Amino acid sequence: SPVSFASKPTYKALSYTWGTSSKTHTIECDGKILPITANLHSALQRFREKKQVCAIWVDAICINQDDTLERNQQVQNMAQVYSSASEVVIWLGDEIETDAEAFAFINLFDKTLKSGPQIDWDDPQSIFELPGWGSTFWKSLAALLRRPWFVRLWVIQEVVMASNARLFCGSQTCTWESISRMVI
Repeated sequence: SPVSFASKPTYKALSYTWGTSSKTHTIECDGKILPITANLHSALQRFREKKQVCAIWVDAICINQDDTLERNQQVQNMAQVYSSASEVVIWLGDEIETDAEAFAFINLFDKTLKSGPQIDWDDPQSIFELPGWGSTFWKSLAALLRRPWFVRLWVIQEVVMASNARLFCGSQTCTWESISRMVI
């Protein structure tokens, strides 16, 4: 439904990739049927709330993509859209076989960093010697980081402007801070 920023709405903003340009799914939006991509459909299915209204700002829905003038004008509002959101939800796509291991690794690494000096930063090899950490973790993380979302230019603004951001990949999730500590 149309909402003004002046009303200070509570909403989440979606950061995602469109995927293929073919719009194979439809949703009802503001009383009209709107065609959407399969990846957006998956994201909306993941984030929908069954017992309450969940307001999500989505570029492909909130901006008329067929109107170049409107699209260009709305680009000027992106900083406000993402900085005003209660949470930026980053949709990496549906889960694949290695994602559970990658997210477990990210969350374990973050927990390890927070729990104290278990890593000898003067000896980077010590990371590989932490209990329960094997080479498959690193391969799973590499597969995750090869997802299309990580090569989009727009994501920089979407994440930097967010006061709170969380990654989702199917049922897997972690905070933006957790993954950024992992890869930086």
